[in-house]
Amino acid sequence: MSAFVLCLVLMVVQTVPFSHVEPAREMSMLLSALPGEGQRSSRLLGAGCIAAGVAALALG
Repeated sequence: MSAFVLCLVLMVVQTVPFSHVEPAREMSMLLSALPGEGQRSSRLLGAGCIAAGVAALALG
């Protein structure tokens, strides 16, 4: 699965600046860590900050 995702990222980077693609990819990894134990509020805050950054990049 990760090789497939890497191929998708490389295809998208050809049309969109890398600075827009990488934060979105990192956000997916952070969201996968949310169901863990302890410090849930910190992880939610981090996910929210990354989502806000991705939105800010998308809006220009």
